[in-house]
Parts: sequence; C-alpha cells; structure tokens
Amino acid sequence: MATLALLELLPEPQFAALARHLPAGAELRAVASTDDAEARRLAAEADILLVWNGPLPSATLAAARQARLAQVCERRPRGVDFFAARRRGLPVAGPGPAGARDAAEHALLLALAGLRRLPAALAEQRGAGLSQQTGTLLLGAGLRGRTVGLYGLDPVACTLAALVSALEARVIAWSGAAAADADWPPRVELAQHRYEALAAADVVSLHLPPTPDQRHVVSRETLRLLRRDAILVNVSSPELIDEVSLYQALANGRLGGAALDSLADAAAAQPLLGLPSALITPRLAYATPAAIEELAAAAMANAARALAGQEPLHRWV
Repeated sequence: MATLALLELLPEPQFAALARHLPAGAELRAVASTDDAEARRLAAEADILLVWNGPLPSATLAAARQARLAQVCERRPRGVDFFAARRRGLPVAGPGPAGARDAAEHALLLALAGLRRLPAALAEQRGAGLSQQTGTLLLGAGLRGRTVGLYGLDPVACTLAALVSALEARVIAWSGAAAADADWPPRVELAQHRYEALAAADVVSLHLPPTPDQRHVVSRETLRLLRRDAILVNVSSPELIDEVSLYQALANGRLGGAALDSLADAAAAQPLLGLPSALITPRLAYATPAAIEELAAAAMANAARALAGQEPLHRWV
C-alpha cells in the first residue's frame, strides 16, 4: 500500500478535505507534533510527502529516500528547501489553478482597501471612538479608471485581471515571454518590460512563483520604481518582498500603501503592523471551504499521478 506522509499539523478542515480525496489504495499518515524527528521517521517510509505550506527542511527531504513527490497544497510554501529537493532529484509541486478564484477575490479586497485608505481610516476611528467625528475626511479612490499592474503570471493573476477589468480598471501585465501565452481576459495590455507594469500602476499585485530565485524580488530598488501613491498587493509568497525595505518606503512616504495577506518574518516585520498605510491579513486568501476543497483535491490528484508513475503537474522544481 502506498503511503502519503502529511508532515504538517493542520486544522480539521484541511485535514478532513485531504482525507476525502485520498487516492484509492493509499494510506495517509500524519504527524502528531512539530517534532522534526517524527517528520523524518514518517518521511523515510513515505511514497509522497505532503504539506499544506511547510516546512520541508533538507533533513526531512534527505530522509525521504523512496519518495516520488513533495506536494505543497497551497501556493505559498514556507520552509521548503527547494535546493535540497533539486539535489535529491525530488519533484516539488504546487496546486496549479486550484483556489485561484478565492485568492483573486481576496487580492481585489486588499486592493480596494488600500485605495480607500481603510487601515488609516480604521486607525483614526479607533483613536476617536465610534461615536466621535474626527473632523477630517480621508479621501480614497476607486478602481474605475485606475491602472492595475500584474507583476508575474499565475492562475490568480488571470482571474484578478478579469475582476478588476469588470470594475473598469486598466490592466497591464508582465511575466516575460510566458505572459503572451496566458489565458488573459480581453483588454489586458502585455508589458514588454517589468518597469512598465510597475511604474505605470496605481495598484501593483504580485504573482511570481515562490521559488528561491524570486526571494526579495521586490527590493529597495524595485520599490523605487513604483509611484509614490501606489498600493502594493500580495496574496502570493511573502518571501517575494524585502519587508524591511517595504517598511522604510511606507514610513518615509515613498509608497502609498501595502495590503498583504501574510508576512515572511512576523518578528522582523512587526513595525509594518503599526503603520496606517499597511494592511496585513492573516493568510485569508485561501481560507474558504471552496478553496480548501479545491486545494486538497488538486494535491491528492497530483499524488495519484506520481504513484501511477506519471509526471506530476505544476512543478516548481
């Protein structure tokens, strides 16, 4: 019997969804703690390694001598050692288009909240009290007539492009040569260079892969390309952003706002939480029953492919 090792402690909704989609004839074994030694023991006997986000450190990957696939259920891996997986020759795969609609809706929510200056308005309201008038009016903006820059290409980007286009926003997208082959909705403009998608946009949304070569791709230099009143939105991997440089840009008024669904380093990025121009949500992009079900089904379908000797889909490595 094939063994799938779930190496991350999960809340009941995610675990139950994975169990519902378990491939026929396979067994799901799950860690009962965060003990690395337990994870290594399970990995050593597993045909498939499974995490929702992570971690999958090098020691765990080294122990998984018979594993055919490391499957990450969500689009934002944490603590996955891609270099070790590549050295080991172990494919690491993501969820493909699963959950993209829910994540795109959350990106739209973040974009609108940033444009409407929701974090600053709520901070001011908390200071004044619900029944008090502050004496000021925080003017925000809508998406109509604004430009949304999609930096990168993933299924969330294509869905988000359709949503913001319906609200009469201009959409400009960049992801190198791959952008031309994407299933973009009508009226999406394809940028020839990344600067076009960054410098022209009122809202910049990140959609790059979560691989090590993209870490801190949004650096101090990249942030300088954005307009001073631009809103940076991210429902992709938080590792894409240099959070120290982002804090400095926001604190110094060089960027209009940031609306992010998670932080890479909560301790180092703690100052971001105190800024009225920053909105941080606690990994809510895929926190719906529909998204969880889609992600679990996609992960288990890919596991079934690997067990059948087929090439897994949606590989990152």
